[in-house]
Amino acid sequence: MVVVSVGSVVLNFVGAAVLKSTAVDVDGDPVNSSTGVVGYLAIACGAFTVAAVLVLLLVRATRPGPAPPSPNRNRERDHDHEHGRDTVAGNP
Repeated sequence: MVVVSVGSVVLNFVGAAVLKSTAVDVDGDPVNSSTGVVGYLAIACGAFTVAAVLVLLLVRATRPGPAPPSPNRNRERDHDHEHGRDTVAGNP
């Protein structure tokens, strides 16, 4: 949650700076320009995309894959087969 909080604060500061730097005066009042709004949205979408890619990479890196086959399993099966034991059905 700390990372989310820090990211939120950073995005708020960056967004405020973008909107403030692109403000225009209409009848003496400063308002946000469409360039500022589009820039703010582009920065937010870019940050979301980067975060989503990082999450996918981290999830793939930490997800356990299939267990490797045991080298003793084949040896035991072959040994039992040579001595007439059926290991699949559990019959001697």
